[in-house]
Amino acid sequence: MGRNVPPAANVISAMSVSRANPAVIGWALALLTALLTCTGALASRIKDFPQAVISSDEGLHGVRPSSVSDSSARAVDSAAVARWLVHATGTGALATTSVHLQGLPFASAISFSDGVPDKPSSGHLWFYMSAMDVSCDDILANATASLTLSEASIPERASWCQTSPMDEEDPNCVKLTITGNFQRVSSADTKTAEEALFARHPDMKLWPRGHKWLILELKPTSLFLLDAYGGAKHIPVEEFMRAEPAPTPKKLPPPPPATGRPAFFERARRARWLVHSSRWGTLGTTSVHLFGAPFGSAISFSDGADDEATGRIFMYLTKMDAAAQDIAASSSSVASFTLTEMPLGVCKRVCAEDPTCARITLTGPVRVVNGTDTQLARDALFSRHPAMARWPAEHHFEFYELHIETIFFLDMYGGAKPLELAEYWKAYGSAPTMP
Repeated sequence: MGRNVPPAANVISAMSVSRANPAVIGWALALLTALLTCTGALASRIKDFPQAVISSDEGLHGVRPSSVSDSSARAVDSAAVARWLVHATGTGALATTSVHLQGLPFASAISFSDGVPDKPSSGHLWFYMSAMDVSCDDILANATASLTLSEASIPERASWCQTSPMDEEDPNCVKLTITGNFQRVSSADTKTAEEALFARHPDMKLWPRGHKWLILELKPTSLFLLDAYGGAKHIPVEEFMRAEPAPTPKKLPPPPPATGRPAFFERARRARWLVHSSRWGTLGTTSVHLFGAPFGSAISFSDGADDEATGRIFMYLTKMDAAAQDIAASSSSVASFTLTEMPLGVCKRVCAEDPTCARITLTGPVRVVNGTDTQLARDALFSRHPAMARWPAEHHFEFYELHIETIFFLDMYGGAKPLELAEYWKAYGSAPTMP
Protein backbone atom coordinates (compact mmCIF):
# COMPACT_ATOMS: atom_id res chain seq x y z
CA MET A 1 0.00 0.00 0.00
CA GLY A 2 1.75 3.15 -1.23
CA ARG A 3 2.06 6.45 0.60
CA ASN A 4 0.04 8.15 -2.15
CA VAL A 5 -3.08 6.07 -1.40
CA PRO A 6 -5.45 7.50 1.26
CA PRO A 7 -5.80 5.22 4.32
CA ALA A 8 -9.12 3.37 4.49
CA ALA A 9 -9.92 5.11 7.78
CA ASN A 10 -9.83 8.50 6.01
CA VAL A 11 -12.21 7.26 3.30
CA ILE A 12 -14.67 5.97 5.90
CA SER A 13 -14.39 9.29 7.75
CA ALA A 14 -15.26 11.14 4.54
CA MET A 15 -18.36 8.99 4.16
CA SER A 16 -19.51 9.60 7.73
CA VAL A 17 -19.32 13.41 7.51
CA SER A 18 -20.88 13.61 4.04
CA ARG A 19 -24.11 11.66 4.42
CA ALA A 20 -26.13 14.42 2.77
CA ASN A 21 -24.00 14.52 -0.35
CA PRO A 22 -24.60 11.49 -2.64
CA ALA A 23 -21.75 12.50 -4.93
CA VAL A 24 -19.23 12.45 -2.12
CA ILE A 25 -20.57 9.12 -0.86
CA GLY A 26 -20.32 7.61 -4.34
CA TRP A 27 -16.75 8.83 -4.70
CA ALA A 28 -15.81 7.44 -1.29
CA LEU A 29 -17.37 4.03 -1.99
CA ALA A 30 -15.56 3.74 -5.32
CA LEU A 31 -12.24 4.71 -3.77
CA LEU A 32 -12.72 2.37 -0.83
CA THR A 33 -13.51 -0.54 -3.19
CA ALA A 34 -10.38 0.16 -5.23
CA LEU A 35 -8.29 0.49 -2.08
CA LEU A 36 -9.46 -2.83 -0.62
CA THR A 37 -8.98 -4.59 -3.96
CA CYS A 38 -5.45 -3.20 -4.26
CA THR A 39 -4.50 -4.33 -0.77
CA GLY A 40 -6.41 -7.58 -0.57
CA ALA A 41 -3.35 -9.65 0.33
CA LEU A 42 -2.50 -7.32 3.20
CA ALA A 43 -6.07 -6.98 4.42
CA SER A 44 -6.50 -10.74 4.63
CA ARG A 45 -3.61 -10.87 7.13
CA ILE A 46 -4.48 -7.89 9.32
CA LYS A 47 -6.74 -9.88 11.62
CA ASP A 48 -3.86 -12.23 12.48
CA PHE A 49 -1.41 -9.65 13.76
CA PRO A 50 -1.47 -6.90 16.41
CA GLN A 51 -1.96 -3.34 15.21
CA ALA A 52 1.35 -2.29 16.77
CA VAL A 53 3.20 -4.57 14.39
CA ILE A 54 1.42 -3.56 11.19
CA SER A 55 1.07 0.14 11.89
CA SER A 56 3.60 0.95 9.15
CA ASP A 57 3.32 -0.27 5.58
CA GLU A 58 6.91 0.69 4.90
CA GLY A 59 9.20 -2.29 5.13
CA LEU A 60 12.79 -3.11 4.39
CA HIS A 61 12.84 -1.74 0.84
CA GLY A 62 10.06 0.83 1.05
CA VAL A 63 6.58 -0.49 0.23
CA ARG A 64 6.35 -4.29 0.36
CA PRO A 65 4.83 -6.09 -2.65
CA SER A 66 1.76 -7.33 -0.74
CA SER A 67 -0.54 -5.91 -3.42
CA VAL A 68 1.15 -7.80 -6.25
CA SER A 69 -1.28 -10.40 -7.49
CA ASP A 70 0.85 -11.97 -10.21
CA SER A 71 2.78 -14.88 -8.70
CA SER A 72 5.72 -14.58 -11.08
CA ALA A 73 6.15 -10.89 -10.24
CA ARG A 74 6.02 -11.73 -6.53
CA ALA A 75 8.65 -14.47 -7.02
CA VAL A 76 10.97 -12.07 -8.84
CA ASP A 77 10.66 -9.48 -6.06
CA SER A 78 11.26 -12.14 -3.40
CA ALA A 79 14.28 -13.32 -5.34
CA ALA A 80 15.66 -9.77 -5.28
CA VAL A 81 15.29 -9.61 -1.50
CA ALA A 82 16.97 -13.01 -1.19
CA ARG A 83 19.87 -11.89 -3.38
CA TRP A 84 20.26 -8.74 -1.25
CA LEU A 85 20.41 -10.78 1.97
CA VAL A 86 22.95 -13.23 0.53
CA HIS A 87 25.22 -10.41 -0.62
CA ALA A 88 24.84 -8.38 2.58
CA THR A 89 25.55 -11.06 5.16
CA GLY A 90 28.58 -13.27 4.58
CA THR A 91 27.72 -15.15 7.78
CA GLY A 92 25.14 -17.87 8.30
CA ALA A 93 24.50 -21.23 9.90
CA LEU A 94 25.09 -24.47 8.06
CA ALA A 95 22.81 -27.43 8.83
CA THR A 96 24.21 -30.84 7.96
CA THR A 97 23.50 -34.50 8.69
CA SER A 98 26.06 -35.39 11.34
CA VAL A 99 28.34 -38.38 10.96
CA HIS A 100 29.53 -37.88 14.54
CA LEU A 101 25.99 -37.89 15.95
CA GLN A 102 24.77 -40.92 13.97
CA GLY A 103 22.74 -39.03 11.38
CA LEU A 104 21.19 -36.40 13.65
CA PRO A 105 20.90 -32.80 12.40
CA PHE A 106 23.87 -30.57 13.24
CA ALA A 107 24.13 -26.80 12.83
CA SER A 108 27.21 -24.60 13.00
CA ALA A 109 28.12 -20.99 12.24
CA ILE A 110 29.84 -20.55 8.88
CA SER A 111 31.36 -17.80 6.73
CA PHE A 112 30.76 -17.58 2.98
CA SER A 113 30.80 -15.13 0.09
CA ASP A 114 28.82 -14.61 -3.10
CA GLY A 115 31.19 -12.00 -4.46
CA VAL A 116 33.42 -9.04 -3.65
CA PRO A 117 31.38 -6.82 -1.27
CA ASP A 118 31.50 -3.61 -3.34
CA LYS A 119 30.87 -5.38 -6.63
CA PRO A 120 27.72 -6.99 -8.05
CA SER A 121 26.41 -10.14 -6.41
CA SER A 122 27.15 -13.34 -8.31
CA GLY A 123 24.48 -15.47 -6.61
CA HIS A 124 27.05 -18.24 -6.12
CA LEU A 125 27.60 -19.45 -2.55
CA TRP A 126 31.30 -20.08 -1.96
CA PHE A 127 32.84 -21.51 1.21
CA TYR A 128 36.37 -21.96 2.52
CA MET A 129 36.27 -25.04 4.73
CA SER A 130 38.87 -27.20 6.40
CA ALA A 131 38.68 -30.95 5.96
CA MET A 132 39.35 -31.03 9.73
CA ASP A 133 36.01 -29.31 10.46
CA VAL A 134 33.13 -31.51 11.67
CA SER A 135 30.72 -29.85 9.22
CA CYS A 136 33.10 -30.65 6.37
CA ASP A 137 33.14 -34.28 7.55
CA ASP A 138 29.35 -34.26 7.23
CA ILE A 139 29.45 -32.73 3.75
CA LEU A 140 31.99 -35.23 2.47
CA ALA A 141 29.68 -38.02 3.66
CA ASN A 142 26.43 -36.38 2.52
CA ALA A 143 26.65 -33.31 0.28
CA THR A 144 23.11 -32.10 1.04
CA ALA A 145 23.01 -29.18 3.47
CA SER A 146 21.12 -25.97 4.25
CA LEU A 147 22.44 -22.45 4.77
CA THR A 148 20.30 -20.19 6.98
CA LEU A 149 20.69 -16.40 6.89
CA SER A 150 19.06 -13.66 8.94
CA GLU A 151 18.94 -9.91 8.58
CA ALA A 152 19.65 -9.84 12.33
CA SER A 153 23.24 -10.93 11.60
CA ILE A 154 23.97 -7.70 9.70
CA PRO A 155 25.35 -5.16 12.22
CA GLU A 156 23.77 -2.19 10.41
CA ARG A 157 20.34 -3.93 10.41
CA ALA A 158 20.34 -5.77 13.75
CA SER A 159 18.78 -2.80 15.55
CA TRP A 160 15.83 -2.92 13.14
CA CYS A 161 15.18 -6.53 14.11
CA GLN A 162 15.45 -5.84 17.84
CA THR A 163 13.51 -2.59 18.24
CA SER A 164 10.02 -3.12 19.68
CA PRO A 165 7.52 -4.09 18.35
CA MET A 166 9.95 -6.08 16.20
CA ASP A 167 11.88 -9.21 17.11
CA GLU A 168 14.51 -11.34 15.39
CA GLU A 169 11.84 -14.00 14.80
CA ASP A 170 9.34 -11.48 13.40
CA PRO A 171 8.62 -12.13 9.70
CA ASN A 172 9.69 -8.58 8.81
CA CYS A 173 13.23 -9.40 9.94
CA VAL A 174 14.25 -11.12 6.71
CA LYS A 175 15.30 -14.78 6.90
CA LEU A 176 16.37 -17.15 4.16
CA THR A 177 17.13 -20.88 4.12
CA ILE A 178 18.92 -22.25 1.06
CA THR A 179 19.04 -26.02 0.69
CA GLY A 180 21.28 -27.65 -1.87
CA ASN A 181 24.27 -29.83 -2.55
CA PHE A 182 27.95 -29.03 -2.03
CA GLN A 183 30.54 -29.58 -4.72
CA ARG A 184 34.18 -28.70 -5.26
CA VAL A 185 34.71 -25.48 -7.17
CA SER A 186 36.13 -26.16 -10.63
CA SER A 187 39.66 -25.08 -11.44
CA ALA A 188 38.27 -22.50 -13.85
CA ASP A 189 36.24 -20.85 -11.05
CA THR A 190 38.73 -21.24 -8.20
CA LYS A 191 40.33 -17.82 -8.65
CA THR A 192 36.96 -16.03 -8.75
CA ALA A 193 35.70 -17.86 -5.66
CA GLU A 194 38.95 -17.27 -3.78
CA GLU A 195 38.89 -13.55 -4.57
CA ALA A 196 35.30 -13.30 -3.37
CA LEU A 197 36.06 -15.13 -0.12
CA PHE A 198 39.28 -13.28 0.70
CA ALA A 199 37.79 -9.88 -0.16
CA ARG A 200 34.89 -10.39 2.26
CA HIS A 201 36.91 -12.26 4.90
CA PRO A 202 40.53 -11.03 4.67
CA ASP A 203 41.63 -13.05 7.72
CA MET A 204 41.02 -16.25 5.74
CA LYS A 205 44.26 -15.60 3.85
CA LEU A 206 46.17 -15.98 7.11
CA TRP A 207 44.65 -19.31 8.13
CA PRO A 208 47.17 -22.21 8.39
CA ARG A 209 47.65 -23.87 5.01
CA GLY A 210 48.20 -27.23 6.65
CA HIS A 211 44.53 -27.42 7.63
CA LYS A 212 43.53 -28.83 4.25
CA TRP A 213 41.31 -26.01 3.04
CA LEU A 214 38.70 -26.70 0.41
CA ILE A 215 36.89 -24.17 -1.74
CA LEU A 216 33.34 -25.44 -2.03
CA GLU A 217 30.10 -24.18 -3.56
CA LEU A 218 26.57 -24.84 -2.35
CA LYS A 219 24.37 -25.39 -5.40
CA PRO A 220 20.79 -24.45 -4.40
CA THR A 221 17.90 -26.83 -4.99
CA SER A 222 15.31 -24.94 -2.92
CA LEU A 223 15.05 -21.53 -1.27
CA PHE A 224 12.59 -20.44 1.42
CA LEU A 225 12.31 -16.73 2.17
CA LEU A 226 10.43 -15.09 5.03
CA ASP A 227 10.29 -11.32 4.70
CA ALA A 228 6.67 -10.42 5.49
CA TYR A 229 3.57 -11.79 7.18
CA GLY A 230 1.79 -14.61 5.41
CA GLY A 231 4.35 -17.41 5.63
CA ALA A 232 7.58 -18.34 3.90
CA LYS A 233 7.80 -18.11 0.12
CA HIS A 234 9.41 -20.67 -2.13
CA ILE A 235 11.75 -19.01 -4.62
CA PRO A 236 12.56 -20.90 -7.83
CA VAL A 237 16.31 -21.33 -8.21
CA GLU A 238 16.29 -19.85 -11.70
CA GLU A 239 14.53 -16.71 -10.41
CA PHE A 240 17.11 -16.35 -7.66
CA MET A 241 20.03 -16.61 -10.06
CA ARG A 242 18.49 -14.11 -12.52
CA ALA A 243 17.47 -11.51 -9.93
CA GLU A 244 19.25 -8.26 -9.23
CA PRO A 245 19.68 -7.65 -5.49
CA ALA A 246 17.07 -5.36 -3.97
CA PRO A 247 18.26 -1.87 -2.94
CA THR A 248 20.32 -1.70 0.23
CA PRO A 249 18.09 -0.60 3.12
CA LYS A 250 18.91 2.18 5.53
CA LYS A 251 21.96 1.52 7.68
CA LEU A 252 21.39 1.88 11.40
CA PRO A 253 23.84 2.12 14.30
CA PRO A 254 24.66 -1.42 15.47
CA PRO A 255 23.52 -2.52 18.93
CA PRO A 256 26.10 -1.94 21.68
CA PRO A 257 28.54 -4.85 22.07
CA ALA A 258 27.92 -7.38 24.80
CA THR A 259 30.04 -7.03 27.93
CA GLY A 260 31.55 -9.36 30.49
CA ARG A 261 32.91 -12.01 28.10
CA PRO A 262 35.03 -14.53 30.02
CA ALA A 263 38.51 -15.43 28.81
CA PHE A 264 38.93 -18.28 26.32
CA PHE A 265 40.44 -20.61 28.95
CA GLU A 266 37.21 -20.39 30.99
CA ARG A 267 35.41 -22.55 28.45
CA ALA A 268 32.30 -23.42 30.44
CA ARG A 269 31.76 -19.87 31.70
CA ARG A 270 32.27 -18.47 28.21
CA ALA A 271 29.78 -20.98 26.78
CA ARG A 272 27.19 -19.96 29.38
CA TRP A 273 27.92 -16.29 28.73
CA LEU A 274 27.38 -16.81 24.99
CA VAL A 275 24.06 -18.56 25.60
CA HIS A 276 22.81 -15.89 28.01
CA SER A 277 24.02 -12.91 25.97
CA SER A 278 22.49 -14.13 22.69
CA ARG A 279 18.94 -13.41 21.58
CA TRP A 280 18.60 -15.72 18.59
CA GLY A 281 20.25 -18.68 16.93
CA THR A 282 19.66 -21.29 14.24
CA LEU A 283 17.72 -24.48 14.94
CA GLY A 284 18.82 -27.41 12.79
CA THR A 285 16.19 -30.06 12.09
CA THR A 286 15.55 -32.94 9.70
CA SER A 287 13.04 -31.58 7.19
CA VAL A 288 9.79 -33.43 6.51
CA HIS A 289 9.11 -31.09 3.59
CA LEU A 290 12.49 -31.69 1.94
CA PHE A 291 12.47 -35.48 2.31
CA GLY A 292 14.89 -35.69 5.20
CA ALA A 293 17.34 -32.97 4.18
CA PRO A 294 18.91 -30.96 7.00
CA PHE A 295 17.12 -27.64 7.47
CA GLY A 296 17.87 -24.50 9.48
CA SER A 297 15.49 -21.94 10.99
CA ALA A 298 16.46 -18.64 12.62
CA ILE A 299 14.77 -18.73 16.04
CA SER A 300 14.56 -16.32 18.98
CA PHE A 301 15.23 -17.89 22.36
CA SER A 302 16.12 -17.11 25.96
CA ASP A 303 17.78 -18.91 28.84
CA GLY A 304 16.35 -16.48 31.38
CA ALA A 305 15.69 -12.87 32.24
CA ASP A 306 18.62 -10.44 32.11
CA ASP A 307 19.60 -11.21 35.70
CA GLU A 308 18.86 -14.94 35.62
CA ALA A 309 21.07 -17.15 33.44
CA THR A 310 19.71 -20.69 33.63
CA GLY A 311 21.61 -22.14 30.67
CA ARG A 312 18.39 -23.76 29.42
CA ILE A 313 17.18 -23.13 25.85
CA PHE A 314 13.56 -21.92 25.72
CA MET A 315 11.75 -21.13 22.45
CA TYR A 316 8.24 -19.98 21.50
CA LEU A 317 7.03 -21.82 18.41
CA THR A 318 3.86 -22.41 16.45
CA LYS A 319 3.16 -25.65 14.63
CA MET A 320 2.75 -23.49 11.54
CA ASP A 321 6.56 -23.21 11.53
CA ALA A 322 8.60 -25.70 9.55
CA ALA A 323 10.89 -26.26 12.55
CA ALA A 324 8.01 -27.25 14.83
CA GLN A 325 6.62 -29.56 12.14
CA ASP A 326 10.02 -31.23 11.76
CA ILE A 327 10.27 -31.75 15.52
CA ALA A 328 6.76 -33.21 15.73
CA ALA A 329 7.49 -35.60 12.86
CA SER A 330 10.78 -36.85 14.30
CA SER A 331 10.61 -39.99 16.43
CA SER A 332 13.40 -38.62 18.63
CA SER A 333 12.50 -34.90 18.35
CA VAL A 334 16.23 -34.21 18.33
CA ALA A 335 17.49 -30.93 16.92
CA SER A 336 20.63 -28.82 17.25
CA PHE A 337 20.87 -25.16 18.12
CA THR A 338 23.87 -23.05 17.16
CA LEU A 339 25.01 -19.63 18.33
CA THR A 340 27.96 -17.45 17.46
CA GLU A 341 29.50 -14.42 19.15
CA MET A 342 29.40 -12.52 15.84
CA PRO A 343 26.04 -10.73 16.47
CA LEU A 344 27.27 -9.69 19.93
CA GLY A 345 29.83 -7.29 18.48
CA VAL A 346 32.84 -8.82 20.25
CA CYS A 347 34.61 -10.55 17.34
CA LYS A 348 36.43 -7.42 16.15
CA ARG A 349 37.59 -7.86 12.55
CA VAL A 350 37.63 -11.65 12.32
CA CYS A 351 34.90 -13.60 10.53
CA ALA A 352 32.41 -15.95 12.16
CA GLU A 353 34.43 -18.99 11.17
CA ASP A 354 37.55 -17.82 13.00
CA PRO A 355 38.10 -19.92 16.15
CA THR A 356 38.55 -16.82 18.34
CA CYS A 357 34.94 -15.85 17.54
CA ALA A 358 33.30 -18.44 19.77
CA ARG A 359 30.51 -20.64 18.51
CA ILE A 360 28.50 -23.35 20.18
CA THR A 361 26.19 -26.14 19.04
CA LEU A 362 23.82 -27.69 21.56
CA THR A 363 22.00 -30.87 20.57
CA GLY A 364 19.12 -32.74 22.18
CA PRO A 365 15.38 -33.43 22.02
CA VAL A 366 13.03 -30.46 21.73
CA ARG A 367 9.85 -30.83 23.77
CA VAL A 368 6.85 -28.73 24.72
CA VAL A 369 7.27 -27.16 28.16
CA ASN A 370 4.62 -28.00 30.72
CA GLY A 371 3.98 -27.95 34.44
CA THR A 372 5.84 -25.53 36.68
CA ASP A 373 8.41 -24.79 33.97
CA THR A 374 5.79 -23.02 31.85
CA GLN A 375 5.99 -19.84 33.92
CA LEU A 376 9.80 -20.01 33.91
CA ALA A 377 9.83 -20.25 30.11
CA ARG A 378 7.26 -17.46 29.79
CA ASP A 379 9.24 -15.11 32.02
CA ALA A 380 12.51 -15.97 30.28
CA LEU A 381 11.17 -15.36 26.77
CA PHE A 382 8.80 -12.45 27.30
CA SER A 383 11.34 -10.48 29.34
CA ARG A 384 13.93 -10.69 26.55
CA HIS A 385 11.44 -10.64 23.64
CA PRO A 386 8.44 -8.46 24.67
CA ALA A 387 6.91 -8.69 21.17
CA MET A 388 6.18 -12.40 21.74
CA ALA A 389 3.40 -11.52 24.20
CA ARG A 390 1.50 -9.91 21.29
CA TRP A 391 1.89 -12.72 18.76
CA PRO A 392 -1.48 -14.04 17.44
CA ALA A 393 -3.26 -16.34 19.89
CA GLU A 394 -4.92 -18.18 17.00
CA HIS A 395 -1.49 -19.34 15.83
CA HIS A 396 -1.32 -21.47 18.99
CA PHE A 397 2.23 -20.69 20.04
CA GLU A 398 3.71 -22.98 22.65
CA PHE A 399 6.80 -22.91 24.85
CA TYR A 400 9.48 -25.40 23.87
CA GLU A 401 12.78 -26.40 25.44
CA LEU A 402 15.81 -28.01 23.86
CA HIS A 403 16.99 -30.55 26.44
CA ILE A 404 20.75 -30.39 26.04
CA GLU A 405 22.50 -33.74 25.67
CA THR A 406 25.70 -32.83 23.81
CA ILE A 407 27.65 -29.60 23.43
CA PHE A 408 30.30 -28.75 20.84
CA PHE A 409 32.13 -25.55 21.67
CA LEU A 410 34.90 -23.67 19.85
CA ASP A 411 36.44 -20.53 21.33
CA MET A 412 40.15 -20.84 20.46
CA TYR A 413 42.50 -22.54 18.05
CA GLY A 414 42.75 -26.31 18.36
CA GLY A 415 39.38 -27.42 17.02
CA ALA A 416 35.89 -27.76 18.47
CA LYS A 417 35.72 -29.99 21.49
CA PRO A 418 32.83 -31.46 23.44
CA LEU A 419 31.95 -29.57 26.60
CA GLU A 420 30.86 -31.77 29.48
CA LEU A 421 27.32 -31.10 30.64
CA ALA A 422 28.39 -31.06 34.28
CA GLU A 423 30.90 -28.27 33.53
CA TYR A 424 28.29 -26.32 31.56
CA TRP A 425 25.66 -26.47 34.29
CA LYS A 426 28.02 -25.64 37.14
CA ALA A 427 29.77 -22.77 35.38
CA TYR A 428 27.62 -20.15 37.06
CA GLY A 429 27.73 -21.68 40.51
CA SER A 430 25.42 -24.68 40.71
CA ALA A 431 23.65 -26.99 38.34
CA PRO A 432 19.91 -26.33 37.85
CA THR A 433 17.25 -28.86 38.72
CA MET A 434 16.46 -30.43 35.37
CA PRO A 435 13.17 -32.15 34.49
